[in-house]
Amino acid sequence: MKKSILFFPRLLSLIVFSFLLMQCKKDEAPPKPASELILGSWLMTADTYSPAYDYLGNGSKITDAFPLYDACAKDDILTFKTNSEGEFNEGGTKCDAADPQSIPFLWTLKNNDKTLNISALSDYTIVQLDNTTMKLSETFTDNGITYTETYVFTRK
Repeated sequence: MKKSILFFPRLLSLIVFSFLLMQCKKDEAPPKPASELILGSWLMTADTYSPAYDYLGNGSKITDAFPLYDACAKDDILTFKTNSEGEFNEGGTKCDAADPQSIPFLWTLKNNDKTLNISALSDYTIVQLDNTTMKLSETFTDNGITYTETYVFTRK
């Protein structure tokens, strides 16, 4: 009988201790803001349309345009630097030897970091932005149909 009386408080202590351990969380760092996550070099890995779009203008509608890109365009790199500066680089192969290797651009984040503006020309909705992936989209209308084009970039 004496053994069972001592067993209960130990069991209760073990249960309480286990519960407290489950409640402890590691201090997680707050997520980085978009203005930090975007910094660095990015390589495009996808260009898709929704709904399917006549990308080539030949009547054939597609949803994935990236496989149709020339190899010389698939190695282009976008680099976002501090102070809203950026650079488009032709990468290892240029599609036209006369083109400059790199072109500077300016970028800003708008709408609570939900929109990326590049060189005050184009606004892109930020669909995803984390340490490895940047997904941007834009909409346009052609022949009365509204399309969404989505670009996916992978950190280089």
